[in-house]
Amino acid sequence: MEFLSITCPTCWQTFEIDLPGHSSQEIEMVTDCEVCCRPIQVTISWPDPGENPVVNVQLAS
Repeated sequence: MEFLSITCPTCWQTFEIDLPGHSSQEIEMVTDCEVCCRPIQVTISWPDPGENPVVNVQLAS
């Protein structure tokens, strides 16, 4: 299993989440910050196979 480091947009602490397997479609998920427990929306996409994912992190609405 691979992990992805993200930074909480509320408390600015960095923590790791499980990186889902490569997908041709954009993946959206909501997870709670491990430090401040605020909900975070994480969007992951892969521009091309074999490239690093593009990650967008924002407060969940």
